[in-house]
Amino acid sequence: MGSSNNKKFNKNRYMDSSKFNKYVSKYIHGNNVSSIAHDSINSNSIKSESKLKTIQKNELINSTKSIVEKTNSVSKLNQSQIERKHYVGIVVFDGERFLLLHRVLNWSGFEFPKGGIEQGETQEEAVKRELYEETSIKNFEIITKLDEFNFYDGAKKKNSLISNYLVRVSSNSKVNLNNAHVLDDKVVFEHDDFKWFFPEEVVAKLRHKNAKETMKKAIDYLGLCVKIGGKNGA
Repeated sequence: MGSSNNKKFNKNRYMDSSKFNKYVSKYIHGNNVSSIAHDSINSNSIKSESKLKTIQKNELINSTKSIVEKTNSVSKLNQSQIERKHYVGIVVFDGERFLLLHRVLNWSGFEFPKGGIEQGETQEEAVKRELYEETSIKNFEIITKLDEFNFYDGAKKKNSLISNYLVRVSSNSKVNLNNAHVLDDKVVFEHDDFKWFFPEEVVAKLRHKNAKETMKKAIDYLGLCVKIGGKNGA
């Protein structure tokens, strides 16, 4: 009995070849579909990752370009500021009259004392040095800073900035021109004369428009009532 049952069991445990082949085919097909789907997912994942890296790379390139452009812009601005010469102008008032110097270097006409600010020098220090170098006046009082403006220095062929100050000196101040310069191995003089002018005449004596405007501001600040160009100054 045991032998018969065993034979029956063994017989039933085996499927015929056709069923077996179908089973194997189904198994293989299922695994292939799963494998294909898995490969497809992996492929899409790789493509997405590659696309993300490309986007990040382009963003990095654009960011770098922007930084370089900003750096170049700042560099050009700094270079422009370095190349621009800064001057101080000095409107000298003795309580009654204004001092003008007669210029002969590069152009001819009256101007108030002025000069370039040296490296490491403040504007106030430049006022003190330039006033002494051009007029020999040591004692003065800075009343106020009148204005500042840009202008083109034709002699040096560069854009420049001048800050103008109003200073008060003693009415008995003595002026000595001391403005020799060495230019092209030659000693030249910036000014050949000086004069004190009353408020009503000083503006007309100045040659340049910007200097005239600065002088008008000085007259107005001092509260001098004078006729300038047919009008009363405050």
